[in-house]
Amino acid sequence: MFSRFCLRAAVMMAAFGYITSISASTKPAKEASLGQFAAEHSLISNSTNAPATTEPAPGQFAAEQMLLSTVSNTDKALPTAKSAKKAKEKKEPKKTKPPKTTPLGQFAAQQIRHIATHFPGRMAGSPTELLAADYLKQQFANMGYSSNTRSFNAQYLYSKNDTSEDWNKIIVTSVIAAKKGKQNKQIIIMAHFDTYTPHNDSEVGNNLGGSALQGVDDNASGVGVMLELAQQMKDIPTAYTLRFLATSGEELKSLGAKNYLRRMTQEERDDTLLVINLDNLITGDQLYFHSGRNTAPEVAKITRDRALEIAQLYDIPAAINPGSEKYPKGTGCCSDHTVFDEAKMPILAVEATNWSLGDKDGYQQTAVSPQFTQGVTWHRPQYDNLQYLESNLPGRIDQRSHDIVQILLPLIKELAQAQPVIEQEKGKKKK
Repeated sequence: MFSRFCLRAAVMMAAFGYITSISASTKPAKEASLGQFAAEHSLISNSTNAPATTEPAPGQFAAEQMLLSTVSNTDKALPTAKSAKKAKEKKEPKKTKPPKTTPLGQFAAQQIRHIATHFPGRMAGSPTELLAADYLKQQFANMGYSSNTRSFNAQYLYSKNDTSEDWNKIIVTSVIAAKKGKQNKQIIIMAHFDTYTPHNDSEVGNNLGGSALQGVDDNASGVGVMLELAQQMKDIPTAYTLRFLATSGEELKSLGAKNYLRRMTQEERDDTLLVINLDNLITGDQLYFHSGRNTAPEVAKITRDRALEIAQLYDIPAAINPGSEKYPKGTGCCSDHTVFDEAKMPILAVEATNWSLGDKDGYQQTAVSPQFTQGVTWHRPQYDNLQYLESNLPGRIDQRSHDIVQILLPLIKELAQAQPVIEQEKGKKKK
């Protein structure tokens, strides 16, 4: 009796399972969430005490898996507020902040401080001069320039207190770097890096020049600005070649500049569109831009006068020599650029001094004061050093570095016919 009852119950349960499976196939299924099917089956298989269940009807497992797939695809296909937002984010790329750029003049100021600190007493022919030359060569090379040093034998006359004179023989080393343009025409940007060499016992006794002279104003300042101009221009294609020249021996009647000029071919001289010289940029009260005596007026207009226009645009005080009997208006004096001026090459000389003081020849840099008892700092170790200048002219190194780069960088781009950034990007895309 009991066995018949169990048999009848089993038949009824099987029938009920069959009807249920048919009912499930005809009634619309409730939408399952992703992973629900797998979770439920995992729960069933792990429930060891659960009562035995009937096997699914043929095709039921496949149908349920297909449903999961359909739900999954539907979830992906149907736009929701969240998915629409994600899609919008994909279509509209996030606005990235422009990369931080180094302020103009900062690199120049860093180089000024580094050169003055690590290479004091850079007298022509000295071991420190050679170390400084190697450092400058490496700086240009790191920027991607073709660079090398050029050494040559020289001598200078040294006078003693007993009136005797000796010729001191030295080996002078300059540094040359270049970036080719589309044409052989070139612009030379130069600054001397040597510090003052005493010419006699009297100068040594008066503490002029020597191994302790940092030469911040004269002329780590010009070298620092030249290095920043090189850095700023290193990746900009130009029509004309840019050549950077760090000379030594300027303090010995421009030995380095004369040696460089002597080695230039006539073709190289003819191809030189402009020589820009940077010297003594910190101590002087005023920035000046000079042309050479032999620079054509039309060239002076697009170089010296254009520099003054750019200065005015950025509210940077700048001027030209007002003129005197000895030095005509708009011309300068007494640095490496005079060597190229005498060779009839166009000149733009940049300096900081005060042409309205003293003999009005540009020698006196600032008014006589307790801080500057002679109105000058050049050649004097006790004044032309970082500690003294930054204490008595606070912020001057950074400000002048910024101002000069701000003026010269756009001017050099104009004169060298630099390729606009937009055209550079187009060229990259074509490649």
